[in-house]
Amino acid sequence: GVSAAVTMNRVRQTILSVGLHEKDPSVILARANEVVLMQDMPMVTCVCGFVDREAAGIVYSSAGHPPILHAYANVVTELPYSGVPLGVDPDAVFETHTIRVKPGSLLVVYSDGLVEFGHDYIAGEARLVDAVQAVWSQPAAEPAAAILERVFGKRTPIDDVAILTIAFREPGLGDQGFDVAAAASAV
Repeated sequence: GVSAAVTMNRVRQTILSVGLHEKDPSVILARANEVVLMQDMPMVTCVCGFVDREAAGIVYSSAGHPPILHAYANVVTELPYSGVPLGVDPDAVFETHTIRVKPGSLLVVYSDGLVEFGHDYIAGEARLVDAVQAVWSQPAAEPAAAILERVFGKRTPIDDVAILTIAFREPGLGDQGFDVAAAASAV
């Protein structure tokens, strides 16, 4: 709804503002947590991170968000995650994770609306892992949109859905070394 969209926009702007001066994702989330609590906003889950081109990986921190998925060699794994949602605990501590990935890896960040379809979280997670594995093994031009299509098909999500993918390319296939794609569905 509108209230949730306004809250997310405010949190996003806070994270971007703090991120201009701070490079540790756990510190960024701690500051965002202070703002959410100070402004009496509802709790928010999120992931804050940076792609590290030189190290071929990401540096990130999570605040109660579903785990980032990593697909490589036809295997999908959850990256480490921890932390409570923003706006829950004034003493919350967020942990920074640094993950190196191999060329050909696909990272998938998603909102819980993607796995809560049908009110069966475990089945939703299994459906998502199958979709990510299929998209990794048969790459799509828009991997986030392909994952969304594989999870839902023609069905309508019961909650807002957001997907962000980061595909790490083989060396020599572009300046950045990675591609980012996003897909969203709102109800």
